Formats: sequence, structure tokens, C-alpha cells
Amino acid sequence: MLIEAAHASGDILSIDDLPDTPGSYRYVAEWGKPSDLGVIAHDEHGMPVGAAWARLFDRSIGSPAFIDDHTPELTIATTAHVRGRGLGTALLRQLQDLARRAGRPALALGVHRDNQPAQRLYRNEGWTTHTTAGEYNILVRYLQ
Repeated sequence: MLIEAAHASGDILSIDDLPDTPGSYRYVAEWGKPSDLGVIAHDEHGMPVGAAWARLFDRSIGSPAFIDDHTPELTIATTAHVRGRGLGTALLRQLQDLARRAGRPALALGVHRDNQPAQRLYRNEGWTTHTTAGEYNILVRYLQ
């Protein structure tokens, strides 16, 4: 799903590229820490078609979407053939609920300014602009 998220942002990555791209790999490396949160959507055949996950980072990781030590950074992706059908909204809502139940005060993410469908999704779900970083809007969704 990280590859799908990269493709949706206009980046071309393959699974073999991930260990050599620390900026992207940090979103999945050593998955399963107690603070990691995630949901996966499967199609009728049991194949994954979407996921939303959030991880806590510290300032040293250098992410433009870093807000503070208590705000996880969200990543969300769907496969191309299911986009535009509401799956992203469902995943986002489930992850927000999961983060709220885990006591997280907010979630943050970076979204490319040209990705209008994603911009619309986040704004419709109550996300607001925190800052900008290059070609990305850094959005935040307060949960408490």
C-alpha cells in the first residue's frame, strides 16, 4: 500500500526501492510498535485494496508533517481500480476512530497540492491546513 500511496502522489517506487528510500521506508519499517495504528480493506477475494495507517515519529526523523511527539503521521492508499468509490473515506474514518480511542490528540499528513481528490477528501472530513512544505500541504485533524 505504501507503493500505491507513492504512485497516487506522482512518485514511482517499487518494493525493491523502499529500503533505499528512507523518507518513504520509515512509514513501514519495523511495523508493529505499540504506537502503530492501522486498518486494511480487502476485496471480495480477500486481496488488500486499501489501507490507512499512522505512526509516531520524533523531530529527528525530519518529516515535514511532524507536528509533535504525540501526533502520528497518517498514510492512506487505495489501489487504482477502487479509487473514487468511497473506500478512502471509510478507511480515513476508521483510522481516525482508532486513533481517537488510542488517546491520540490529532493526526497529521502531507498531501501534494495537485492531488485534488485527496485534498477534497481530507477537507470534507474536517482536516485543516497546518503549514506548507514545498509542493505539499501539511494537514492536521484534531480528534479530542
